[in-house]
Amino acid sequence: MLFKGISDITWRNTTLKTLSNNYIVLPNNKLATSIVTNFHAPTKEMGMGITLTVSYGSDLQKVEKAIAEIGAEVMPEVSGGVPRHKPQPVFQNLMILE
Repeated sequence: MLFKGISDITWRNTTLKTLSNNYIVLPNNKLATSIVTNFHAPTKEMGMGITLTVSYGSDLQKVEKAIAEIGAEVMPEVSGGVPRHKPQPVFQNLMILE
């Protein structure tokens, strides 16, 4: 789950706002004893998974190039996107669907 940021901090809890504008209230004692990953440190660039289905006969080099071009095109328009970052597609879990 991705977050826009911290909405409020009180003595008892911390409220986070998600990218979909929902709020998550975390008791501070849970937050203090948890492992927290800051995806914006040291840089904002991060990986994310996207599930795609392509035809069996598709040229994967062309698919990879198209994904990178579209990713670079929409990066400046997406909330939280890093405009100068060049997407680097990586294929995982390739399977043949019958």
